[in-house]
Amino acid sequence: MNELSCQRVIGKACFKAFPGFARRAIAYRLLHLLIPLDIAKILPKQLSDPLIAPGVKIPLDAKFPPGTCIVPGCSFPAGWDPDQDPPECAKSAPLPTLAMQASGGNPSTYLAPGPSGPLPVQAPTPVPAEPVTSDITASTDDGWFDDNDAVWATVLASEDCTNNIRSGKSIPNAVCVYTTTTTYYINRSYLPFDISSIPAGKTIVSAKLLYTTYYYYGGGVSIFEGTYSDPCLCAEFREFGNVLFGSGVSVSGSNEIVINANGLTYLEGAFGGPAKLMLRESDHDVTGSAPGMSEGYRTGMYFANDDTEGNRPKLQITYK
Repeated sequence: MNELSCQRVIGKACFKAFPGFARRAIAYRLLHLLIPLDIAKILPKQLSDPLIAPGVKIPLDAKFPPGTCIVPGCSFPAGWDPDQDPPECAKSAPLPTLAMQASGGNPSTYLAPGPSGPLPVQAPTPVPAEPVTSDITASTDDGWFDDNDAVWATVLASEDCTNNIRSGKSIPNAVCVYTTTTTYYINRSYLPFDISSIPAGKTIVSAKLLYTTYYYYGGGVSIFEGTYSDPCLCAEFREFGNVLFGSGVSVSGSNEIVINANGLTYLEGAFGGPAKLMLRESDHDVTGSAPGMSEGYRTGMYFANDDTEGNRPKLQITYK
């Protein structure tokens, strides 16, 4: 098999034996079958190497000047010989500059001589950055505080606490509402996180609060923005926002609460500084519904000063 035989039938054998020739021959045939416009608009200049017209035979070692262009409708006369000058429609000319598009070429550019210059290189499409996940441990001045009163409405509206245990390791009544036969108790936990390690301008994909229960579990836990100082003061017992960031029912061991869209917006606004969360018991402290006497709805938890790193509360943020 030689190139001359491939001129008659361009099949698999031709592509295997003479891939460059076969590609150019296919382009040539398409050019002369489908021009004057449609194919010529999208074929790049590199495919315009001169090929023989139907019925013309030339030696296999015949060479043509680089950049020879064939304009639409051009053909080589029968009996043409490489020693002869090519027809006017196939003269040597500088490579034209083609503004390449996704379709292969500029619709206004044809395979005719044009201004010289390199073909432009299309810039690579930027690859989206992969999301990054960061686990941020609560600050060591986290903690819990409580208040109590014989009247439910009084303790619910209280702005001051009875006890404020900051920088402790664990507490069985970290987030809870419970009662004795005469008194109502509310316990809340405050968790500040330093999220300054996340660059400003990033977008949060998702976030979770991770915590480990201690002693009691099964109570509902709701997350709100904490508007307290850092460190939190006893007089800031009611320093929290009114927009829920997420809630869940605690189980024994490891827990996670998914932060909702409101919480993600808050966290993005806190980039570069602290993000402060307040945890409240869901079914009574949040709703305002008084519990029965001698009842308890409790979640115990470990805090940032616990000796075991895996027990410490964390804010898991995925961003990009």
